[in-house]
Amino acid sequence: MKIADKDSKFLSEFLEGLKEKIDLVHDSTAMLDFDLPSPKEIYNYLDSYVVGQDKAKKVLATAAFNHYKRLMIYRDSGFKVRLDKTNVMMLGPTGTGKTYLVKKLAEFLKVPVHIADANSLTAAGYVGKDVETMIDGLISAAGQSFEAAGTGIIFIDEFDKIAKRFNGNKQRDVGGEGVQQALLKLMEGTTVDIEKQTGLTRMKFQVDTTNILFIVGGAFVGLEENIAKRLKVGPTTNIGVNASIKDYDPDVALLQKCTPQDIEDYGFIPELIGRIPLIAALRQLTVEDLIYILTKVKNNPTEQYIKLFEESQLELKFGEDSLQSIAELALHQKTGARGLKTIIENVLLDSMFELKGITVTSDDVKKIQSSLERDSQD
Repeated sequence: MKIADKDSKFLSEFLEGLKEKIDLVHDSTAMLDFDLPSPKEIYNYLDSYVVGQDKAKKVLATAAFNHYKRLMIYRDSGFKVRLDKTNVMMLGPTGTGKTYLVKKLAEFLKVPVHIADANSLTAAGYVGKDVETMIDGLISAAGQSFEAAGTGIIFIDEFDKIAKRFNGNKQRDVGGEGVQQALLKLMEGTTVDIEKQTGLTRMKFQVDTTNILFIVGGAFVGLEENIAKRLKVGPTTNIGVNASIKDYDPDVALLQKCTPQDIEDYGFIPELIGRIPLIAALRQLTVEDLIYILTKVKNNPTEQYIKLFEESQLELKFGEDSLQSIAELALHQKTGARGLKTIIENVLLDSMFELKGITVTSDDVKKIQSSLERDSQD
């Protein structure tokens, strides 16, 4: 009886703590002390960590500001005026900073963020569990605070992987469309059932996704070619009697010219595209961009490793030629900024193992280049 009474008391306290705290409601404390920075302040913070990508940073800063301003309007109106939210799509090659931008955005706004992978949605035999997992992941990121989770951010990476594609029989992949339909409901605003273990009892309750900001991102391989055909530029242009072929400029950022129709043609249902009206394209990073990331942005990789060596009373230096070689290798491997750490780790492996100081040169980078290229091919 004592055990049962204890568990009953715990359950009662848990329920009281959750009472009407899933959504922004009258007695909820969600966003009471929320200090909303201006779009320029958000942009400047992102700019100190991510090189270039000005348009994407402006889109994210403005979208985040407007999203949380809508929630504040909802709260200040006595929970009567609810404005529609605007979700965001980010397009760009791997390693251009999509995930990093979202993480830094959430960090600056002090809201929870959950990074989901669309690949898991396509791999599952049913969709509901995956949707539940995304919301459950946001709750975990919020430290089990349902209030905070209800106004957090979900970033769905590899979003292009759920596009409907034609198979050999020229029929659409219905599985891809099923996933899109499930995400549509989630982004529009729905209630998701969540189960939690509380003491000796499993509880079910619902989370409203209406106030959650959704950001999706992907490389969208092949989309640039489709845009080039539409604009009639480049070597992929269809040649015909009335074709108007323009000179192709390889430096043209074709993704910047992406329209909702291009995304629909890529394999997405129009209803889902309508829930993601903002599109931000990120460009491929240059060698100069990668060197800047290595040395200039806040908490950059070279400073981190120098600090790591200093803690062992060792000296680490990076020669100018080594920085150039590291950036060129990352560009060659098409890994972008995320590949920089892998290269540095391999260059410094022996020195870190032997606990010896080192001045990194271009030759050190060349020594590990062949092994990294073999790994990428495996």
